[in-house]
Amino acid sequence: IRNTVQEARTGYLELINEFQAKGMEPSRVALFHARFMMGDRLKTEEETLRQFGKESDSDLRKGRILVATQVVEQSLDLDFDQMVTDLAPVDLIIQRAGRLRRHLRDSRGNRKEKGEDGRGETILHVFGPAESSEIESNWYSSFSRGSAFIYPDHGEIWRTVSVLKEKGHIQLPEDSRWLVEEVFGEHAREIPEALDASSSRVEGQHNANR
Repeated sequence: IRNTVQEARTGYLELINEFQAKGMEPSRVALFHARFMMGDRLKTEEETLRQFGKESDSDLRKGRILVATQVVEQSLDLDFDQMVTDLAPVDLIIQRAGRLRRHLRDSRGNRKEKGEDGRGETILHVFGPAESSEIESNWYSSFSRGSAFIYPDHGEIWRTVSVLKEKGHIQLPEDSRWLVEEVFGEHAREIPEALDASSSRVEGQHNANR
């Protein structure tokens, strides 16, 4: 899951090129974002649900990769075996994690009604800048200008990295409230001084809009 359409398109093309270079079938890589024309978007959404939805089976899922933007966070009942997501505010990370192993399946990816999921340990890979003891004002923007523009409160982004690193693993929905409070709550943890300006700009804009 990429934060911008441009990053999604770039990642998609890189995967296509890699598949072709290795003699693999590039049609097993798909792209899904919000800038498709409506007819194409509905068709892509339908195909995404067919391949990764609740009723998909091992034959549909095997060896497929979907490169998507935030469109998969929304009301689609999707179930991915593995997920790599760009760093985003923690509430969106929680939403994205809700599409990771959403339904009980066996080791091949076929639905099952009871027992344990057969796909092994569930790991959400978060792609972003590392938490550091020396944070500069461009900590997030130097990693991804597009993501930094979409999520302009870089203090919230830093808090997200901080709480995820501290927690180590999350249990949903049990940990959701704690995670959100630690990032957005009245007593959220203090952010590095270098990121104060971005948070103040966002707060000022919010107050001006209100």
